[in-house]
Amino acid sequence: DTDYWSRRALDASKITVPTFMVEGWHDFFTDGAVRTYEALNCEKRMVMGPWLHVCPDLVDREPYDWVGEMSTWFTRYLNELPRDAGEPQGATSSSTLLFVEGPQVWRRYETWPPPEAQEAIMHPHADGSLDSAPSTGAGEARYSPTVVTGRDAGMLDPLGTGFGHPGDQHSDDLASLRFDTSPLAEPLEIAGNPAAVLALRDVETPDLRL
Repeated sequence: DTDYWSRRALDASKITVPTFMVEGWHDFFTDGAVRTYEALNCEKRMVMGPWLHVCPDLVDREPYDWVGEMSTWFTRYLNELPRDAGEPQGATSSSTLLFVEGPQVWRRYETWPPPEAQEAIMHPHADGSLDSAPSTGAGEARYSPTVVTGRDAGMLDPLGTGFGHPGDQHSDDLASLRFDTSPLAEPLEIAGNPAAVLALRDVETPDLRL
């Protein structure tokens, strides 16, 4: 959000040409890609797999023929073919193909976020709890970060070796300021862009990572 990048930012809502986006859940740019997809006002498709910052045909899990899919996409639009020409079974002109990490399955949606998605607003409390009820009183949680917190969150792996995936993040979790819900009564799938609103004061380091 610096002036340098703000001057170069594109308004995705002004894009009118058909757009095909390929992204990975473990990439560094997932958040920006999803926001861009949501802003597009054109024929569009997004494929989101369990990948790092690497071409989906080189990955160690769930490889995807993205070149073949792009070829079908470009052939249809550059040759002005009928909308359903060359389309895989069940696909639409604007659709989202996602890999869901929990059940380890691929799902296709015609809208994004998924039509059954509901917004959930959770409130952090000074005792470390997280629930739907706002705090009834003033509270504060103190935290002193360490330089090694986050070391197990994953690494850049452009060659697709598979060594860039996140490791056991138990130590990172213990060294972080965190807020936990009560045990969930049923499985919960999270889709979309989570957002946190925090009030910070007495920040002593410029390297605070959220």
